[in-house]
Amino acid sequence: MSIAPPKKTRSPLSHSGFRYLWYGTVISDFGNVLHFMVFMWWAGEIAGGYGAGVVGFVSLAVQAVFGLAAGAFVDRMDRRRILVVSCLLGALVSLFLSALGWYQPLPPLWVLCFATALLRFNFLLYRPARLAAIPRLVPPEDLARANALMSAGQTATPLISQTVGTGLLGVIFELSKRAAYAITFLVDAITFVLAALFASRLPSIKPERIEEKHPFQEVLDGLRYLWSHNGLRIATILEGAFSFFVAPFMVAYVALANTTFKDGLDIAGFALRGPALLCFLEAGFFLGFVAGSLYVYKRVPQRVAIAYGVATLVGGLLIAPMGMAPTVMSFFLLNLACGLVLPFGSIPLETYILQSAPDAYRGRVNAAVGTLAALTAGAGMLLGGALMDAKGVAIGYPWMGFGMVATALIALSVRSFRSATLRSGESDDAETAQAAEATLQEA
Repeated sequence: MSIAPPKKTRSPLSHSGFRYLWYGTVISDFGNVLHFMVFMWWAGEIAGGYGAGVVGFVSLAVQAVFGLAAGAFVDRMDRRRILVVSCLLGALVSLFLSALGWYQPLPPLWVLCFATALLRFNFLLYRPARLAAIPRLVPPEDLARANALMSAGQTATPLISQTVGTGLLGVIFELSKRAAYAITFLVDAITFVLAALFASRLPSIKPERIEEKHPFQEVLDGLRYLWSHNGLRIATILEGAFSFFVAPFMVAYVALANTTFKDGLDIAGFALRGPALLCFLEAGFFLGFVAGSLYVYKRVPQRVAIAYGVATLVGGLLIAPMGMAPTVMSFFLLNLACGLVLPFGSIPLETYILQSAPDAYRGRVNAAVGTLAALTAGAGMLLGGALMDAKGVAIGYPWMGFGMVATALIALSVRSFRSATLRSGESDDAETAQAAEATLQEA
């Protein structure tokens, strides 16, 4: 695959707007990871596996109903304002959950479902607004490196959050569950407020409007644009297929930890079992992904389809035999290697999507990609889980791995997409380039 040589250029973080966005994203993700781990546990405490399943279904339902409409909204409003408001809304919901956890540690399940719906809707606005903002906060030639830094930061965050979750929160849970719930969601609220403060420092990022239409018509226009653009259409299909096949990974983690690796791992007299073992296994992937993202930051692959196809193919071949790994450390190393190669494909593809969508459509395109990925992930979780229940955990990893291989072959076999490349200089879209220059000057 063609890889751009490193250039002596300033870091994307030297641009104040992107720096504030990066800080806010990483800080809020720290709280979000803690929130997710404890929230799903809380739902399980209230209603067992059924409770966790209902909460997951509510989140998916909100995505299905409002995902595309949220993208149209992002293409109407100042993206800075959306980022600030969504962070403040997240802080309010987290403060409510913190008080609820302290005063009523076993609330009705519908209360958690309502909070889930609010937070998911909040995410549906935040994510496309953040993605649409990035090309306006860095010069076109820095977009791929900015995505690599964002990817590294968002992947490093779970490592820190999980360390806190398995260490400090584990101790607090032993002392008082209500204190653990209250502290977790209070920390999440604080990270949301900090993210809102950083977002407020951004320049105005008003979308480049073409014409005002009925919101429903704008949703349809966004879908038509995405489907009419061959590269975006294939990229969206790839994102959906990838999400479908990798969705059961956490289920497979848990199943393997409870069967093959039930004895855990002893490191220097410290026993890793149960949740601690799960965090250790996940850490292998995250460490690899951070390292891979930082390498891509320095040498960005330019041939999108080739980079994505090769990286996903190799990643799939590394995942397929994981179920047969004889030891915890052999599984860890396979996971590490998988995390190392995947950024070489995911970062160029994400950058290609941002480059290919004009600013006027960027919110709707990213919302459509995210909605398809979430829906296919839900379907993949159900099918993969059912398959492992019927045939055993050993079949789960080949299912995921060879599914990724099939996804890679799609990228490599579509002739019109195989020639897709990243634009390393000025954008082909004059309006997008002019909007980015104006935003940078304001910053």
